Amino acid sequence: MHSKGISLVQELIHQGKRSRISRGVSESNQAVVIKQPSHHANPLSANRRLLHEADILSELSINGVIPLVECLKSETDHSLVFLDNA
Repeated sequence: MHSKGISLVQELIHQGKRSRISRGVSESNQAVVIKQPSHHANPLSANRRLLHEADILSELSINGVIPLVECLKSETDHSLVFLDNA
């Protein structure tokens, strides 16, 4: 996979009905976690959910909640990008 801001998705961590979570590397060579809609999800509602999640996360500053680095948009869907501190 090659998205703007993400140079390489390396490992699938979780695949659910609505989303998939992967580890990857950003263009700036930082380890990141990427949340994307599942291939099985309705694209419109999945993207709405991710945008809603991005809006909420961008307002939070709570210890223990991983901050959102960016919300990327491709031709077909959105991706939420977090730093991978593992």
